[in-house]
Amino acid sequence: MASLPILTGIPVSSDVNAQPINKEIFQGAQNRVKNLKKYAKENNIIADFYVASEGGIQNLLCDE
Repeated sequence: MASLPILTGIPVSSDVNAQPINKEIFQGAQNRVKNLKKYAKENNIIADFYVASEGGIQNLLCDE
């Protein structure tokens, strides 16, 4: 019998502005995964995968 997954939310920094715009949104999510992996290693947490999300403003009138 397979065991059910255990999900745990851990707040970590995104290392971008408080209200990210355009490319900062994706960079913030990437940074959160990087910081989460670091946190997990430092706290002896074993994980099969990591998930991060970052909210922000997408300026559709700009190419950035």
